[in-house]
Amino acid sequence: GIQTATEVVTNNSQTYQTRSSYITQVEKTIKALVYAIFELASVDSFYADGQARWTGDVDSLDITINFNDGVFVDQESKRAADLQAVMAQIMPKKQFLMRNYGLDEEEATEWLSQIDTENSTAEPEFNQFGGE
Repeated sequence: GIQTATEVVTNNSQTYQTRSSYITQVEKTIKALVYAIFELASVDSFYADGQARWTGDVDSLDITINFNDGVFVDQESKRAADLQAVMAQIMPKKQFLMRNYGLDEEEATEWLSQIDTENSTAEPEFNQFGGE
């Protein structure tokens, strides 16, 4: 059916909130699993040779889980915010291209070079009052 813009935003927001809630629970579970694995790996009696597979301090582990590749990230909002940063001259154009178009540094440099070439060879604007 047809939805208003407000309904679309609300649905996307609810979807994002649901995803965030699930991610929080999944992150806690993954961290608990990793801690358990390291605790088990540090018990030497579990292994036939009597040697623990890990001897570090479990409490000092810093486990970081990154869910930034999720499909629910609003790419268009991110791109618009990045574009505003470029326009405000607080983000380099190369960084914008890399973040929003998946380019590596070499490709982004090539794009910028092509843009500069196109802009420098562009036809001069027509002045209806004569002159250049």
